Amino acid sequence: MTAVLLGGAIALVEFAIREAALPVASAAAGIEETSPIAESAPSSVETKPAVAPKANEVQAVEPPREPEQTPPPAVPIEKAAPVAPVPAPRNEAPPEKFQPVPPAGDQLDAQALARFIDSEVRKKLDSTQLKSAPLADDAEFLRRVYLDLHGIIPTVAQATAFLDSKAPDKRAKLIDELLESEHYGRNFGDIWFRLLVNGPREKIPVGLLRTWLVKQFNANRPWDQLASDLIAATGPVMADNPAMIYMLRANTTLNSSEITNIVTSRLLGVNIQCAQCHNHPYVESWKKADYAGMAAFFTRLSRNGPGGSGGMGLIDKAKPRSKSAEPVKEVPAKFLGGEQPKIDSDQSVRPTFAAWATSPKNPYFARAIANRTWGHFFGRGLVNPIDGMSEINPPTHPQLLQGLGEQLVANGFDLKFLARAICNSQAYQRSSKAADGRDDSDRLYARMAMRVLTPEQLFDSFAALSVVKAEGRNEFTQFFRTGDEDSVTEYERGIPQLLRLINSPLLETGRQDIVKKLLAAGRPPAELLDQLYLSVLARRPTPQERAQMAAYLKQTAPPAKGYGDVLWVLMNSSEFSLNH
Repeated sequence: MTAVLLGGAIALVEFAIREAALPVASAAAGIEETSPIAESAPSSVETKPAVAPKANEVQAVEPPREPEQTPPPAVPIEKAAPVAPVPAPRNEAPPEKFQPVPPAGDQLDAQALARFIDSEVRKKLDSTQLKSAPLADDAEFLRRVYLDLHGIIPTVAQATAFLDSKAPDKRAKLIDELLESEHYGRNFGDIWFRLLVNGPREKIPVGLLRTWLVKQFNANRPWDQLASDLIAATGPVMADNPAMIYMLRANTTLNSSEITNIVTSRLLGVNIQCAQCHNHPYVESWKKADYAGMAAFFTRLSRNGPGGSGGMGLIDKAKPRSKSAEPVKEVPAKFLGGEQPKIDSDQSVRPTFAAWATSPKNPYFARAIANRTWGHFFGRGLVNPIDGMSEINPPTHPQLLQGLGEQLVANGFDLKFLARAICNSQAYQRSSKAADGRDDSDRLYARMAMRVLTPEQLFDSFAALSVVKAEGRNEFTQFFRTGDEDSVTEYERGIPQLLRLINSPLLETGRQDIVKKLLAAGRPPAELLDQLYLSVLARRPTPQERAQMAAYLKQTAPPAKGYGDVLWVLMNSSEFSLNH
């Protein structure tokens, strides 16, 4: 596979390797490396000349867009028709608009839904003659599922226990254990906090929202109830009611357009921003008046109180705010693509909107969270971009998205149920190495896509190694947040981030401390090497790596330097910085 060389930092890395005469570990799951941070990636990742400040922005090649298909009629999952083999031309819009989610057929458990997922993915692969990759080995699966469910790599003890287990159902058991851990809520609380709060909010206790989200996800609160609170919450922030914090700024609230854009893109999976100033240029059914009707649900918001104990909060006034505070023309509130509800002038309109938005019959809601959840685990949505659901951007697997939405409704909007089903599917557990070498095989899930670790995943994984201290998390994650976080298959970090990983005194001190503790344990060299690989990469070294590293360690003195160099290489490898 093609090596990816990340700009001007290569010279520093190559110099370090020459000085140490240190061979570089080859990565697991078919990732072959040529330098600690200059290794192979899937062939869909291309190398560009270094341009400051982004040394070598690596982007996934966008495959040709698949011809659009007319959505099939809504039928129960068990009788779902196969995707039509002869799709409509790309420039021909489907005749149907999004329809309400139909009543589900039989309620499936997670394992049955996993089989349905694999059946639908297999139909598409067969129709396009794509060969699927084999299942990932235990080490690749282990690291992937920890990062996806917990946002962190496994410990040495966790990795050893799983890799050494002979239980035939150990993957399903591990998924269940990870879903019941408090780290699950912390991971998804982090994710949704970033989706709702874009940038710093001066004088706003945004941390309360993150804490609240963590609790909701760990309690596995039904998604429709959680989303309803995010839309309609009111009252003081400090009184255990922080759901509305993302709507606040220093001395007022976000305007109705800002809130509308957040709610529609994050909770409904549609991006209607283009209709704010003019009729949508592509989706003919979205007019400027449709946008204004949606924004009208948020024009009465007002911040209540300057802050302090129980003071800061959110209320709905009887009348809309002044025109100077609102960029959208005042019109009656109206559901997107739906009716104009009857609301008394003194009645809060947000609960009415929340009831419509989170209804099982809403044409967007269940599909939107199913699509976003799928995108989290696979690096792209069944509808992509994830907030791009519309009649002109159909899903790659229409019946699959329909079935996921139906079953999410049938199972009470249980997000753990959906995660359990996806993680137990063969589609999710496939290797990231393409079986036939095709660059675009991850688009239809013939293989798993390689994804860049988020800043939070990167920091928390360093913390799991005891390389960094928890109090530096905010500064670290802001420094490494460099691009569009939805583009998880594109490497957008540049020279500043790379140099920090290579030369950071904080990381260097932590690395030395790890080596000291390992050497103090008095283990033989082979076990020490195993410990380093298991702690960083969640696997043991290959025979070739073991021989190369042993040869280097034998000729390097003192031992602390040799083992420190090995650890440095592993921590700066693409195998560590990618989820594969």
